[in-house]
Amino acid sequence: MLLAKLHIQYGSTQAGLTALDSALSQTDKKDTAKAEHDVVQLAAWFASQEKWSALQDLFTLSEKRKLSKASSAMWLAKAKHELATKQVSKAEKLLLDGLSSSPSDGNGLLLLANLYREAGNRVDAVVYYQRASAIEEVKEAALLGQAQLYIDGKDYAKAVALLRQVLKHNPQRHELRANIKNLEQLMRYEG
Repeated sequence: MLLAKLHIQYGSTQAGLTALDSALSQTDKKDTAKAEHDVVQLAAWFASQEKWSALQDLFTLSEKRKLSKASSAMWLAKAKHELATKQVSKAEKLLLDGLSSSPSDGNGLLLLANLYREAGNRVDAVVYYQRASAIEEVKEAALLGQAQLYIDGKDYAKAVALLRQVLKHNPQRHELRANIKNLEQLMRYEG
């Protein structure tokens, strides 16, 4: 497994995946959980680096070796891959399926909310932004995403309320004060 990680870390992805395949073929039952953890971490890293081809090869390898697909990091990485390749309906299905088994996965909720916002499905976007905003690790991003949804819909009062929540949650976001002020001016101008 170490050889695979080194190959991948130093840019030889295919050699790393070949070494990973070899290591997985020699993994016994008691080490399977560790191997699955390593594969999930690698999938998340490939997705974060937008290495979609390598990620697809990793999915193929994990299916070949019958590794678990239940991990939220794995389905989230696969959903990001589907979005990157413009397979929106496949990404939506992966996210919905993944969230059914991991309903408090903040990143999955946020990704699905963003997918719905971009598709113009405001109702579902709001639902998933609200669910995501209950999870501390993605609260700020969820509130900002929902605020953007309201700005796009010219519902500036709701956007201002959400931006104030973000500012209360993270007082270091000084730029939000100017955004709030601009939105309040728009409300006066249009109202």
